[in-house]
Amino acid sequence: MQITKKDESLKLESFTITIYGEAGAGKTTLGNTAKNAIVFDFDEGHQRSKLSSDVFERVNYKEIATESKLRALLTGYDTIVIDTAGAMIDSIKDY
Repeated sequence: MQITKKDESLKLESFTITIYGEAGAGKTTLGNTAKNAIVFDFDEGHQRSKLSSDVFERVNYKEIATESKLRALLTGYDTIVIDTAGAMIDSIKDY
């Protein structure tokens, strides 16, 4: 077990953030400010964002269901923006 003192820096390799809000609040725009972002657009709404990143348009879960397909899509990206989680879950249900 290791104790990190409050004045020491934490080493973060990755982290996950969930942003929740009403439609039009700026969730996707905020996600697009992240480093090397790609948007997985499950609800065909990326064009409403005030900022843009690369977009995998009209994605459905079947297209990314295998690890090899997903790894190929994510090469060169540091951030994945899922737009929206609800539409992604619906796509998983359909699959």
